Amino acid sequence: MITIYECPNSTNEIDHRLATRYLVENKMTSVTIITVAYNSACAIKKLVESLPPGLPMTIVDNGPDDGIRNWAASRGIRVLSEGRNLGFGAACNLGATSAQSEFLFFVNPDAYLDKNTLSELLKAAAQHPEAAAFGPALVDENGIATFKRDSYLLARGLRQPRDPGDEHRIVPVLSGAAMLIRRSAFEKVRGFDPLIFLYFEDDDISIRLASHAGPLLLVPTAMVYHAGGKSSNPSYELSKFKGYHWARSRIYVGRKHGKALPVLSGLLDGVSHLISRHSLYDTDRRKGALGRIKGAFSVLIDSHR
Repeated sequence: MITIYECPNSTNEIDHRLATRYLVENKMTSVTIITVAYNSACAIKKLVESLPPGLPMTIVDNGPDDGIRNWAASRGIRVLSEGRNLGFGAACNLGATSAQSEFLFFVNPDAYLDKNTLSELLKAAAQHPEAAAFGPALVDENGIATFKRDSYLLARGLRQPRDPGDEHRIVPVLSGAAMLIRRSAFEKVRGFDPLIFLYFEDDDISIRLASHAGPLLLVPTAMVYHAGGKSSNPSYELSKFKGYHWARSRIYVGRKHGKALPVLSGLLDGVSHLISRHSLYDTDRRKGALGRIKGAFSVLIDSHR
């Protein structure tokens, strides 16, 4: 039976020692931190500092070594690398292979946790044993709490209201920026789809978890700070690279989940971004849009080989 540690009245009073005590006392709700890095040596430090001490953590390094491996090793953090970019989902799967904990917490390297994030997520998991995965509120650079409200894979009527509220509630998708998953549920759906290199892997696993393992729960009282897109050093080529894989992944998951005309939809998505007024004045956005168009055309070329 799981013992719930009663927190102080003010969540501001919760510090790392209390979070660590909660995690130690609830041995059955142990958690492993898993993050995927790509030129993330600078960004990841704030994440590590925000974690309660003593938690097992695995970094899967998808990029060239930028110093992160020695830095992590000096802090007792496990680092895995295949010497190439596996893609996000496959790297997450690799990080999960050695985990023995009941829960897996996947979090982006450019995010960091509030003091009570893990204790709030684990309390929600204890209160809702039927749920397969749990998502915190994501606080952006303006201090606004957000969450994944929609997905290309969902019907329009399932779009969630903007305000995350303050109560636990079932949602159709969770954000891969920060996601706590029961290891048993993760194994039941065989983890992330390794054929999705980048983007939409969280949409895909969310739908499979909800269909085969249990509901997904938003936990707004758990907060993760995440500006988004800061885990790698920005560049025009990186924008084009991301756009390319956005389109390929969008078409792949569209086909997998029965969306209508996924290739045409992918092409139109790229064109609409290219001709938008934002792209006219923003080279970074324009490169990303061109990457989407190139990615969509690459799928057409692949299908005729």
